[in-house]
Amino acid sequence: VAQGTLWKLGSMFQLSLEIFDTQLSKVIYTKRWQTQWEELTTIKDDLSSNILETLKVEVNRKEEKSISINPEAYEFYLKGKYTWEKAKSASDTEVALGLLQKAVELDDRLIAANRTIGYIYWQSGVAEKMKKGKEIHLKALEKAKEINNKKEIGEGLRMIGYYHGDDKEYDKAYELYGQAEKIAKEINNKKLLGMTYNAFGNTKWQEGKLDEALDYFNRFLEIGKSLDEKWSMSAAMNNISLIHQKRDEFSKAIDILNQALAISVELGSYRSQALNLQNIAWSYQSSGNIPKAIENYKLALELRKKLGEKNRVIGLANTLGWAQYWMGAFDDGYKTFELNLNQRGENSDGAIWDLFGMGSIRFLQGDFVETNKIMNRVFEERQKHEIVWGELEMTTIQYLTFKELGKDFDLQIIRDLIKQKEEKSEDFSEHLFFQMYKLLDDEKYLVKSFEKIQEALKKVDEDFKEVYLSYPVKKLIKSYRVSLPTQHPLSK
Repeated sequence: VAQGTLWKLGSMFQLSLEIFDTQLSKVIYTKRWQTQWEELTTIKDDLSSNILETLKVEVNRKEEKSISINPEAYEFYLKGKYTWEKAKSASDTEVALGLLQKAVELDDRLIAANRTIGYIYWQSGVAEKMKKGKEIHLKALEKAKEINNKKEIGEGLRMIGYYHGDDKEYDKAYELYGQAEKIAKEINNKKLLGMTYNAFGNTKWQEGKLDEALDYFNRFLEIGKSLDEKWSMSAAMNNISLIHQKRDEFSKAIDILNQALAISVELGSYRSQALNLQNIAWSYQSSGNIPKAIENYKLALELRKKLGEKNRVIGLANTLGWAQYWMGAFDDGYKTFELNLNQRGENSDGAIWDLFGMGSIRFLQGDFVETNKIMNRVFEERQKHEIVWGELEMTTIQYLTFKELGKDFDLQIIRDLIKQKEEKSEDFSEHLFFQMYKLLDDEKYLVKSFEKIQEALKKVDEDFKEVYLSYPVKKLIKSYRVSLPTQHPLSK
């Protein structure tokens, strides 16, 4: 275990370091340095050499090049990085960016500061900022190559690989990750190696290659544990949970996410906590426990709001609204959708998802006049923003509303949309099948709806199945069981 303290007084600083061997239960190394603040970086080689010699670690120094960094810039970088990692509000993020930008202005060789700025923009989820983040990371990589900073070359290759992965250019992403992995091994940087394995895992997960993704995430976790690097451990656990989710192993996902959440709380990272809570909520919802899902969505939402992550708040609030809809908390769901709609900009192409939620709720409440008004707005948004997804789902609700109001509609349009969806191998929910049955009066869709519910029940814990079947939509579908032929196994 290594422990150090740093004091600064005026232009002087003093650094002390102690290494304690937990197996031998004694201090095996201790040393103190004192010098001018501007000469802080001069002790780097002495410090690292002493530690490596004490721990008997061999490092390949063949291509190592000393890079002197402005100590004042480095101080701004450390403050900015710390402020970002511990951010509790949008203003904290702005402060962090200001500190990091000041570090870059003082010394453009401090690539870690510029890379962190790029990362903040990349993870924002805002298209314009993500584009800016990519530009920053590209420039940072070029600068790293210019001054032959091996660690930052590796970091840069890893980050640019992510952008290729986001664009589904998987081969290029793996090529860059491979280069980063090679550098990490050459310079014996385990943290960089772990982060690179995480990048491999994320892209494999995007491709649906779950076994390979899990292998990389486990490697990332083991390195995090070996370094006692808490953030890496939490991130790896969060990502491993995604594999369990894909495999419908929701109890396992929730268990490991709670472990990740405990670490995130210990670190004081609101961002990590929000991510963990959101994934916990999704796991609960997918396993039928919607009340617990709503509870965790709300906790995640509050953290996202404090951080000022508007885009993520809007997306998460829409998800919460749909969870409330499925549970039958219609008034709460309608309010969530309505408030969320008001948070969006006038020309937001996402408004349709809140409007559709509002229309779906009013339909189930039997207010068909209001449903009709809302669905007219839904189709105005579809046309305005040229939205393709969800045409069958939205048209079905609109036509069912027309049916209740005695208006004319063309069922052939529905049949054509069903065919299109089937040809694309897109999924049909039990609710959509049921709505198609109500609209077309075709028994096969009622059967398919029941079968979907039976399939979903397999993912629900035994002691929660009765609650799951009591949710309004499930209950409504079950009530039509008598419409099935008596010989059909689902009629009983």
